[in-house]
Amino acid sequence: MFNNHDSQELFIPKDAILDEVIKQDTRELEQIGGSFEAIADRMDQLIETAEGIISQTPRGQKCCADVEPNLRFRGYVSTRGLQFCPFSDCRKSATESREYQFMARASGKSLTINRITSHLARHHSLLEKGNQYGIGAREFYEHFMPEGCVNVLMGPASPEVNAVKHSPFALLMRQRGKYSRGKNER
Repeated sequence: MFNNHDSQELFIPKDAILDEVIKQDTRELEQIGGSFEAIADRMDQLIETAEGIISQTPRGQKCCADVEPNLRFRGYVSTRGLQFCPFSDCRKSATESREYQFMARASGKSLTINRITSHLARHHSLLEKGNQYGIGAREFYEHFMPEGCVNVLMGPASPEVNAVKHSPFALLMRQRGKYSRGKNER
């Protein structure tokens, strides 16, 4: 059973149907050759990067940094209490409620994620909608995956993009088969 009210902001809009939300993202991923697992891997990678920045930032100083040529870590917020998975049959233990904020420099698109957003993508094929965490599958790939991962979206690569798509994260994901390099890169 899915409890949309496990989050004050709701995981999906109150009038949305869970299966339809998942189907829409699944269709988008099929069109671009992406996967929920690749999105979750990317979210986990961004969270780990943010944690590294946080651990190296002196207490009291603003915590932000460029993490890739087109991606900026804007900071984090620790909130009270624990965050639980909204699926009652899930055995995921509660996680601390720390929210990480990123911005795609070229588009100005913001992304707020936490450990539950990653868990929902990986284990329940769900991307939140209608709240500060809300993002569609195609939108996530367009703005927050390393550029050049999906040719349908990105087109020919610039020198800056080539540097990102050959980053250790991008190479690891290709080895794991999480996303395609695109037909222009073979």
